[in-house]
Amino acid sequence: GSLAAWVYAAVLNSGAASGIPGFGEPAPAGLAPDLDAARLAASDAAFAAVALATALLCLLSAIVAWTTVSGERLPWSRVSETPQS
Repeated sequence: GSLAAWVYAAVLNSGAASGIPGFGEPAPAGLAPDLDAARLAASDAAFAAVALATALLCLLSAIVAWTTVSGERLPWSRVSETPQS
């Protein structure tokens, strides 16, 4: 949430528009179309930042797993010993 709020604020500060609700706040009725478009663009950028951070964490976990798992056979069988009928 903090990353999304930070990106949202950073995108809106570049436009220096006032009257736009903060991150997570509902848009007021009668918001000018250009301000609403800026709000939507900032929300999209915030979502993209969260998605990127999540993807990078997934990549990091895959790298850690790849480098730390030995690759030897498991000491237990993956298949059931007795077939079920």
